[in-house]
Amino acid sequence: MRVRFVSADIELIVHSTESIEKVLDAINSNLLDTSEFTTTKLTGHFGNEIILLKCTLPAEKATHLAYKLFSSLSYEDIMHLYNNFTLYTDKDLFYIRLSKQDMIKGKMILSQTDSIRIRFKIAGGMQRTILEDLRGMLINRHED
Repeated sequence: MRVRFVSADIELIVHSTESIEKVLDAINSNLLDTSEFTTTKLTGHFGNEIILLKCTLPAEKATHLAYKLFSSLSYEDIMHLYNNFTLYTDKDLFYIRLSKQDMIKGKMILSQTDSIRIRFKIAGGMQRTILEDLRGMLINRHED
């Protein structure tokens, strides 16, 4: 069985000290072909301006993104996801956080801080066979 994704939500915060254009260029060149992000201006904890970027990808683009991610992450990151799989899944969702700063440098690295948050919605929910297929997809895709 092949894992199918319904959608992918991408969300990140751009701080006032960062260039929104540089961040979007990095995301579009490393993760997506092109994408439309909505921007929301917010006030940070210390009164500084921050921008929240959000984007939702439909099924086909979400699946393409997942395969691109799984083949681009390092072996260590893939093994971390594989070995800690239940920490990254909930109901019918699969979560990944990538380092925004490393993305700007052209690298895809898992990170919990200052990250690009990606939430994949899985078609068919989290049935055991789908979970096993998704977990297997991590290893199989990285070996291609």
